[in-house]
Amino acid sequence: MDARRMVSAHQLDSALFAVALDDGQRFRIDLVEDCPLEAGAGLDGLQILAPDAWLCPGSVGLVQRGEVRCPVRALAELDARDYAALGRLSAQRDVALLDPVEVRGARRHGFRGSPDFCFAPRFMRGWSEDRKGLLVEVSPMRSGGNRFYRVELAGSCPALASARRIELHSGPMNGLVCGNAGDHVRILPTPEGLGAGLFDHDAGLTSSIMDQVASLGTCPVVAVYPREEDRAR
Repeated sequence: MDARRMVSAHQLDSALFAVALDDGQRFRIDLVEDCPLEAGAGLDGLQILAPDAWLCPGSVGLVQRGEVRCPVRALAELDARDYAALGRLSAQRDVALLDPVEVRGARRHGFRGSPDFCFAPRFMRGWSEDRKGLLVEVSPMRSGGNRFYRVELAGSCPALASARRIELHSGPMNGLVCGNAGDHVRILPTPEGLGAGLFDHDAGLTSSIMDQVASLGTCPVVAVYPREEDRAR
């Protein structure tokens, strides 16, 4: 791993990092278990020290944040899905549970997403379905340079087979879909699929139409990550 090319990092605890490079490669870095390195925010203050800046499995390397240096125990390459899962866990562990009366410390609060494992549905341009789930196209300028995201669903979602319109909703209500609890795809009806004569211009949607809309259902989202095929393009 060329440490000079790091563009993002997620720290799960004092001994585990996930790092991405500008060429799309992603790595997991494990440190010695007794490392006193405190958790930090992404790349802030993070340095990887190795001969000629190249960190290799079995070679000598150090991770430094601030004044603390810790030896690298293991290095392994990750795919986009596993990197996204580690990043999502890191973000979830960073959500602080606050005392209702008194708050101490400077730890940041609330969930903050990353284009490594999240996208904003408002920037969605299109979608298609394949055996891996949903493939969503978004605005690269608004998604960390990523154009396509894989969206894995929990179990089968038969309603997608005939769907022409969908919406993606954020469970935490923060405008991001990341695979967090409550994130889901909602299958929307097409105008011609609502049935002729079921719309009352005075009363609006009739109960029959509302029943049709409700029957289309939702599908939980369990994982989001950039499409692996686009790496290094």
